[in-house]
Amino acid sequence: MFLRIFIVHSLINLKKGYRMTKKTIVSLVSIIAISTLMIGCGGSSSTTPAVTEPVADTGVIAGQTQTDNTTLDATQINAGTVSKDIELVVETVDKAATSTATIKAGTQFLDANGDILADVVPKIALTQKKGESATATETTKSVQTEINFTDANGNKITPTQAVEVKVKAPEGSKAGDEVQLSIPDAAEKGTGQQKLVIFIVDANGFLTVRILPDAFKNLTVIVIIVEKRTPVTGAS
Repeated sequence: MFLRIFIVHSLINLKKGYRMTKKTIVSLVSIIAISTLMIGCGGSSSTTPAVTEPVADTGVIAGQTQTDNTTLDATQINAGTVSKDIELVVETVDKAATSTATIKAGTQFLDANGDILADVVPKIALTQKKGESATATETTKSVQTEINFTDANGNKITPTQAVEVKVKAPEGSKAGDEVQLSIPDAAEKGTGQQKLVIFIVDANGFLTVRILPDAFKNLTVIVIIVEKRTPVTGAS
């Protein structure tokens, strides 16, 4: 305020014709410059908060897909009946299993009419795909496992016994963690619909699901999706 009064008073004197020394003029110019700088910076004490845009859903990141395709031979099936337990395995490059499916001895296969196939040569495909997605509030790591049975001509066939599928829990999971599974409701009720179930990761890092014959009867491909959701640190 004092600077402003001094500047105004000096300008009035200058307008009235009073003579000012060179030293006074230089001082006046310096004061005006300092005053302008101070006035211009006066708002710096209260900064405008930055506007943060919400993080958009990045979608699913393309993951690695692995498949174990098996065609049963005479050592595994005899007269349409599985002669010994058969295990399909999807594994990593260092031979660590990530998904397995076990077909029990004594299992037979039915065609679309429900008739037992005595001379069938079953083909079994077990596929696994890993994925990852993110939103502003959480990240989701997922493992999708698919299994289906067909005959040599690609027609769907149905096993007469339950198939046990083990899926390695998503990355970051540990024994005792709860993870969410999406599995065919037909495994319990025969409706062919998907349902969400909470499973506990076992000591080996796997989850075990028994898929009943009704599920295979109603669905061409059985899809099991395991998801582990982790909140984003600091997200509200």
